Amino acid sequence: MPTKLKQNFSFLFKWNIWKIIFDNHLPLMAIELRDLEDKKTDIVLIDYQKANIQAFSAPEMAWLSGPVGMSNGRLLLQKFKDLQFPDPKGFVIFDVFKQQTLVEENDGSFAFFSDNKAITTRIFFDQIIFESYDLVTGIIEELDQETRKKLTPEEVKISLPLQYNEGNVHFSTVSTFVKKCTNKEAIKGVEYLETATTIIVSYYIRAHEKLENFLLITDGEGVVMEDILLDSDLPGMSKDTFFVKDNHLYFVKNKKEIQSYAL
Repeated sequence: MPTKLKQNFSFLFKWNIWKIIFDNHLPLMAIELRDLEDKKTDIVLIDYQKANIQAFSAPEMAWLSGPVGMSNGRLLLQKFKDLQFPDPKGFVIFDVFKQQTLVEENDGSFAFFSDNKAITTRIFFDQIIFESYDLVTGIIEELDQETRKKLTPEEVKISLPLQYNEGNVHFSTVSTFVKKCTNKEAIKGVEYLETATTIIVSYYIRAHEKLENFLLITDGEGVVMEDILLDSDLPGMSKDTFFVKDNHLYFVKNKKEIQSYAL
């Protein structure tokens, strides 16, 4: 009998999951939630190692803002002029542990974190000005070109799937694999990722003139471990429907539920 994956956590929210941000250093993830009807937004903080929701009061967020990065518990929220044409118009740096705003600017754009500093840019008389906000001391400095060259951006290591659309030779190979494992005909496109021990495929089937999106997980030999319905009644395909971090699989189900499994 095939081995089932061990679920790490599952959290269901009343609003749609809009964006997921991982801390660059700590086992924390910030999930942006949006109520599309009433144009409201919120943030939930999860410790993904302990698999629990952290006590956290998100800063008051306007509809035209959202999280773009987090480092050592400092969450950066980018403010925008318009969601359709998201030109940045300022940012907020929020300490999730102290529950307080460290910096709020009405101009500028977040670039990256580096060595406990948030690096930002702003336009001044057609020139791009780089500045650093020290997340420990609060000191703000303008950065010259030589200093910028020495900066190393922090990165969160996440494995994203490859997408193959119908007509691509790899789509034919993966869809044949899906048919063999599930006896279902994959259409439109697939997303594919291999890990050291698993094969993961996000695929679509036709259902009542719309699409259903499934997530197939097998072991390295193609033995099915999970075949999960992610969403239904879809007008088209999505992108990056799952990802892997630190040997754990993450995906959103029915737009409102995030699940994680150990691989």
